[in-house]
Amino acid sequence: MSSTQERHLFCCKALQRETAQPLQSRYRINVLPIILSLSKQTFICKRDEGIITSYRPNLITKTETSVSLSRLQNMRANKKIVAQRLLSIGVPEEEEPTITEEIFKQVDVSVPELPLVVIIVDVTVLDSFEDDPDYISWSTEIVREGIENFISYSFSNNHDTNKRIPATISSINELVKLRFDGLEKATLIQTPSCAICLEDFAQTADQLLTTLPCTHHYHLACIVKSLEVSHRCPLCRYPMPIVVEIGGKNRQVAAYSYI
Repeated sequence: MSSTQERHLFCCKALQRETAQPLQSRYRINVLPIILSLSKQTFICKRDEGIITSYRPNLITKTETSVSLSRLQNMRANKKIVAQRLLSIGVPEEEEPTITEEIFKQVDVSVPELPLVVIIVDVTVLDSFEDDPDYISWSTEIVREGIENFISYSFSNNHDTNKRIPATISSINELVKLRFDGLEKATLIQTPSCAICLEDFAQTADQLLTTLPCTHHYHLACIVKSLEVSHRCPLCRYPMPIVVEIGGKNRQVAAYSYI
């Protein structure tokens, strides 16, 4: 008999990188600032289809701590500082040692002052299947690979602001088609022109319009060309779906950043 089982996985990745976030410990000598963020995300899996849905992550909390690189010989004290902060943001006790060890693999090779950004994701996996240990193992591996790819995308996309990834063809084809005379007055007051070509909608009433999920309006032809190059809204950087490789297959996922 088929059933639905809920499982939780914790994934963690740490990388030392520049950030625009002001840090209290940034300019203290021999101190390594550590930015910890905890997000929650849900995956729904099926035996035949694999991962069929991945919901947007919900950032639960972000906090800062620091360790002294001049006292790395006292590793136990440093690990205790990080462990206590992990527990304070909601990381379960049974997961804390593994995550702490993962963080300190990067602490060991870090330099002072430049922050160590740590992304932690609490993944809820909903499996619909008959009781099958092999399937559980397979779906766990697929979900972990997906999360690791998403986190890597988050790091690289925020580190390289010139990197452009196109939106999926299906998300472009599904854009709603609007007419100028169908727009509400409030919309025209807020967005009177297309931010891409800069022409007023009123003066190009014969052209089809569209709106992205972020509610920004554009000429349909203009935004299609833009999304074929970059998946982000030109005004607010809202991310449209992209294609990510998961389990050796290209899958459409919601693009987002954990950072």
